[in-house]
Amino acid sequence: MLGTLIKPVYLDLRNLVLRTLVRPGPPPTIPGTIRSLLVISDGRLGDVCLAIPVLQCLRAAYPDASLGIVTPRRLQPLVQWACQPNCLFELDNSSALASTHWDIVIDLTTDYHLKPARLAAATDSRVRIGFEFKGRGRYFNLPLTLAEREHMQETYARVLSPLGIQFRRIPLPAMIPAEALTGKNHSIAVHPGAHFQTQRWPSEYIAQLIRRIHDGGEFCLVLGSQEESALVDVIVRASGPGAIGAITNDVMQLAQAIRASQILICNNSGPLHLAGLLGVPTLSFMGPTVKARWSPLGPHAVVLRQDNLPCIGCNLGYCRIRTRACMKEIGPDEAFAAYSRLRRRILPDSSI
Repeated sequence: MLGTLIKPVYLDLRNLVLRTLVRPGPPPTIPGTIRSLLVISDGRLGDVCLAIPVLQCLRAAYPDASLGIVTPRRLQPLVQWACQPNCLFELDNSSALASTHWDIVIDLTTDYHLKPARLAAATDSRVRIGFEFKGRGRYFNLPLTLAEREHMQETYARVLSPLGIQFRRIPLPAMIPAEALTGKNHSIAVHPGAHFQTQRWPSEYIAQLIRRIHDGGEFCLVLGSQEESALVDVIVRASGPGAIGAITNDVMQLAQAIRASQILICNNSGPLHLAGLLGVPTLSFMGPTVKARWSPLGPHAVVLRQDNLPCIGCNLGYCRIRTRACMKEIGPDEAFAAYSRLRRRILPDSSI
């Protein structure tokens, strides 16, 4: 709580210091020929999934350029598959990138963290594109402003404008086969995790929903990482014979399991946006997340949210009123009704 109070003061002071000390230089001229391009996309799974269509546009616009992407190691197989970069780097091991030459460096970071912005400035690059937030824009000579109620993918796509590139959807490559998580076929995937506890629909509600789905003849695969294995185990045991757990930290295994599903049921978390990237229909639960920025994309993305609550979309990792009402007031009956409508929409011959 103390950190929440101190943080705005720190950021305001930092903003003043950076505006005084850091000189970004004049706006550059975009080179006529781009031979090398470095993009920093160092977010979590959801951030990277929403950024991938933008990275694909850059790859398509500069097919002969050397494309480097800075992204977390665990997500690098996904980025390599979808974007076909020439090289991949980790932000925590990026010291070798300092003083290297790139025609253009783009930082997709939209929060207050300075390390990606400083990396962009440390490269020997004449064109540095990135987002201004509390002074970090001083490290770029083509800074972009953040729009408060803009979807994150639209925000990421704005880095294309200075380069004269039009954002467009580019088909993903054929999926690289990954080892199956289980030997059992499933039609519905469920991912109960989320970065913050406040973003999680209650596990007992998930188990009730799975039992209702199984009564209709469908089997659920409950997905999670190693850190979420205890949560997955609790849900599977409470769900009866209609579910099996699958634990993996391999992003391509996760992607393959989701892509093999008719529907993914989850919270507003990374797997939701991975499903959107893959074109898989979703039923998701949203509470503290800012709807305008993080809604799932796609024609078959159903979101359950208590819009009537005054605190909805608080964007906090803890519940100020200590009730988690935004998630608990979405009941299993409401969720099953939404699931049934979605299933009938995507599978018109379904009897549910």
